[in-house]
Amino acid sequence: MKKYLCMGLVLLVMLGCLTSCGFFDRLTDKLESKSEAVDMVKDMLNALAERRMDDAKAMMHVTAEGNVDGGLSQISIYLAGRKVSAMDLEGISMSTSFDADGRARVEQVNYKVLLSDNSVIYVDATYISNKNGTGFSSFQIVLGVE
Repeated sequence: MKKYLCMGLVLLVMLGCLTSCGFFDRLTDKLESKSEAVDMVKDMLNALAERRMDDAKAMMHVTAEGNVDGGLSQISIYLAGRKVSAMDLEGISMSTSFDADGRARVEQVNYKVLLSDNSVIYVDATYISNKNGTGFSSFQIVLGVE
């Protein structure tokens, strides 16, 4: 009897491993559909590519620290008019908290972005929604080798 129970548990674990292959893809798709940041990332990249700096600054959260103007300007110079051809979600994280100030939602997204000249960049962004407003608290492009 003990032997059959052990064999059944092993088969159950193997079945779980084989059927969960698409689990993370489905979970990521569901999170992506609920995300506020998804469309904003593409809008931000396009605004920077077109050198619409006022539009890009308007997408930043009021609590964004550091040299926002300088950082956005550097990204704009790098993009130099190149548009987004495709975006693949590499990672997403969402958290919602409640405190005396109300509800706060933080989303962190990572995208692999194909530009119109077939170059690839990665975008790491943190998007905040709280009583102070909505927007990116950080928006970075990452260059490198895959």
